[in-house]
Amino acid sequence: LKTKALALLGLLALAAGLGIAGLGMAISALRFGQKLARAVGMDNIAPLEAASVGLSLFLLAAILPFLGWLAVFVAISSGMGAMLEAIIRPDKIA
Repeated sequence: LKTKALALLGLLALAAGLGIAGLGMAISALRFGQKLARAVGMDNIAPLEAASVGLSLFLLAAILPFLGWLAVFVAISSGMGAMLEAIIRPDKIA
């Protein structure tokens, strides 16, 4: 009985971690898509469009043999950091 409860707790922790990593990737994709749109001259881009552009480029970067996983790791980490900062200091959000 104790082993099953610990296994369930481990699966729940894994699911929570993957969910948080997914949110971090989405936040990074949104910011990257918005910055890329501004660089091209498209100032009025919808957030969903910006996120889809950023996510597409991150997924293309993930295909690269050596640096792709590093780019995705940095994107996920920065998105998770932005989430953490928004939770800790909501008044400093730009």
